[in-house]
Amino acid sequence: MADEYQTAFDQVKVVAPPALPPSVQLLQLAYGFAASQAVYVAAKIGLADQLSAGPRSSAEVAAALGADAERTHRLMRGLAHYGVLAQAADGRFRLTPVGEYLQSYVPGSLRVGTIFFVEEHYPAWGGLLHAFQTGAIAFDHIFGKSFYAYLHSEVDRQEGLHSFMVDQAKGTAKSLLEYYDFAAAQQIVDVGGGYGTILADILLAHPQLHGVFFDIVTEGLDLFFEASGLRDRCQVVQGDFFQAVPAGGDVYLLTAILHNWVDADAVKILKNIRQAMAPGGKVVVVELLVPERVTGPSPAVEMDLMMWVLLNGYERTEAQFHSIFDAAGFRLSRIIPTRGPRPIIEAVARADA
Repeated sequence: MADEYQTAFDQVKVVAPPALPPSVQLLQLAYGFAASQAVYVAAKIGLADQLSAGPRSSAEVAAALGADAERTHRLMRGLAHYGVLAQAADGRFRLTPVGEYLQSYVPGSLRVGTIFFVEEHYPAWGGLLHAFQTGAIAFDHIFGKSFYAYLHSEVDRQEGLHSFMVDQAKGTAKSLLEYYDFAAAQQIVDVGGGYGTILADILLAHPQLHGVFFDIVTEGLDLFFEASGLRDRCQVVQGDFFQAVPAGGDVYLLTAILHNWVDADAVKILKNIRQAMAPGGKVVVVELLVPERVTGPSPAVEMDLMMWVLLNGYERTEAQFHSIFDAAGFRLSRIIPTRGPRPIIEAVARADA
């Protein structure tokens, strides 16, 4: 049967699309919401899971979903247009490498993330003009509450979002372990540590390390670290990093924290770390780096717009990182590229600060 599938899909020819006229490119940008909604519907109804075992006709998928056959076919045809599915000569559909991430139970699944982005982020972007004109936060304007207040209030979404965020954190931890040397460190403080996944993975990989998990919400984290076999090497501390951070660390880890805040707030966080850290300590920041000049598509520039919409935060250029580190008494010592979009940015205390 596998050979039969392969024969059918060998008939699909991949042809590079011709360059589109500028006017068409602009219309595609303006009409980008169509792709968002099509992918969202596929994620919401679990369409990709119906193709996990191999190619199927739209009629078979419709029957499995209990959906209308014609509407299912039109949706799947649209998803093929967007590159999420591919259609063979015999009419059956299969997942493309892009579409595989819409499955529920694959490593790195983006199904929950896709649903979350379209149900929460998508409406918030409708407030961008308001944010531009008034300086208000777009998300707050659309939803009537802050982004984090909204997340805490949506109890029914928290389990799925937790799974998505933990999976993303696993990727960050892997990047840190591959590209940053923790061998000389003794105590790492994860500031705003979220779900604890990154700190746990680092501690498990470095038996000499002790860790401090620090965040404003710590419910369940003691049990998490105990279940990870780290009860004796990890302390959970609840607190506000605008007030103070745990003292004595020689590595302070900030993963996707500073981009939530304007410069004055980011400097306040860094100053509290500067005051608390052990002599010779370092700050390790994992965030996107905005190019000084945009010459092509940039994940950092796109995320910068997202941070503006959600929190009135922003991604920074290298020069801007130098600026906030300097204001807090640090010197940006190095930027370490990684396989992913986010480099590792290290800063050390300035001797004159």
